Amino acid sequence: MYYIGPQMKRLTQLKKGEFAFVVDLRDPIVCLEMLDNGFFPGEKVDVLENMPDANHILVAMNNKHYRIIKNKANSIITNVVSYDIHLN
Repeated sequence: MYYIGPQMKRLTQLKKGEFAFVVDLRDPIVCLEMLDNGFFPGEKVDVLENMPDANHILVAMNNKHYRIIKNKANSIITNVVSYDIHLN
């Protein structure tokens, strides 16, 4: 098992509305498939749908939607973007 830092999550751990940057594609077979479909490390992904009982996750990246099977999405490591907005 690989260490995943505190700001990093597997794609399957992100909730609807969260966004993150793809850091790593851990499975070589999934990596090749994702690269062939234009899914690259360093790109921002927005989670559109991630329901616990579904077998897929729906994300948006570069104005395209990707429906990824969860066992494949589990090997995609992301860096979660979080920020606070303070109004004076």
